[in-house]
Amino acid sequence: MKKIFLSGLLVLAFHAVFAQRNFKPGYILQQQDTLRGLVDERGDRRSAAKVVFKASAEAEAITYTPAEIGGYGLDGGHRFETHGLGTGDTAQVHFFTLLVKGYASLYFFRDKDSRDRFYLLKDGSLRELVAYKAIEKVQGRRVSIPYNLFRGTLQEAFKDCPALAAKAKNLRYREKELIQYVTDYNNGCTPLPPQTYVAQPRQAVSSWGVAAGATHTSLQVSGSSERPRYNQSFTSWGPSAALFYHLTLPWLNKKFALQLELQYQPQKYTNVVTESESAMRYEYDVHLTLNYLKVPVLLRYAVPVGKLKPFFNLGFVNSFAVKVKDETSVTRTLIYQGSSTVSSEPYLKEYRKYAQGYLAGFGLALPAWSKHPVTVEARYERGNGFSDYVGIPTITDQFSVLVGYGF
Repeated sequence: MKKIFLSGLLVLAFHAVFAQRNFKPGYILQQQDTLRGLVDERGDRRSAAKVVFKASAEAEAITYTPAEIGGYGLDGGHRFETHGLGTGDTAQVHFFTLLVKGYASLYFFRDKDSRDRFYLLKDGSLRELVAYKAIEKVQGRRVSIPYNLFRGTLQEAFKDCPALAAKAKNLRYREKELIQYVTDYNNGCTPLPPQTYVAQPRQAVSSWGVAAGATHTSLQVSGSSERPRYNQSFTSWGPSAALFYHLTLPWLNKKFALQLELQYQPQKYTNVVTESESAMRYEYDVHLTLNYLKVPVLLRYAVPVGKLKPFFNLGFVNSFAVKVKDETSVTRTLIYQGSSTVSSEPYLKEYRKYAQGYLAGFGLALPAWSKHPVTVEARYERGNGFSDYVGIPTITDQFSVLVGYGF
């Protein structure tokens, strides 16, 4: 029932988030005119295909394709220009992300296969800067051979600046290096005024913080039906506390981030189980304490919606039991005589100290402080528990609510 409830919440959250648009101040270029208004900020692939624009907050949203306008941009954000690729039946137009504007201009384009491409516009000619790797056989071995054809393209394009053209042979196919290379040409090799625009290279942003909350764990032990103590359900409530490291992934998608955590989580299980034989009754008083140090590795997808930022997490968890305490006792009673004895007896003879699981969740980043983000999230985690016996699986289902604070 809890899984169905969580799945329903996830579906509703996805619909609520993706039904929203992230409008920010910007402009579109239409028939040589610049029309200001609000532009829906999207990812690299979707930004290249179309743009949604509103003249004002109350106005109707209109979708434009590259064939309809000359470009668009966001205040303090990316700029896009319309350019065509191919000829004849293969001709296509796209919105290209502007990286450098000047006598020589540099553009970025992420195609439908999520491959990053760079283009150079100089003397009215748009040329792709090509780099790829091919698997080839060399002396009977399959090796990856790099083909950096973009270096020759740059040397030919900038032959009017021999000193700079010579540096192309050591240039790497990186956005930051290409931006700097074209900028050096515009500012040092042309008699025209300096370039008019340079985009900031995409850079990963890292941060760290703390999180705390509560976790409910359902433990299902599924052994033989002939041994009821190994066919039981347990529950545990306990606190959770974590340190996390957050790293954005702008080269993949500016909405994606990687989050690594070091989480401490105690679990306590208690239950009373009775087993009977022909003349003996066994009453097991189970008391288990397991304290885990967990290492969740999460991929986070965030969608800004106004000042809020809903996000979704998906990843895996490695759990290490730093403390295992089994205080189980058994009371043996002779049924016909009524006499009893009590002794300590472990619930399991061997406990696995390493567990694995997967995790999914969703949450909300709140605009409390600009430099110290506050997050509230709900998580579901499923793991393989602590049993070291193939015939006695221990499956855990966990539901957590955490509040995070970034530094």
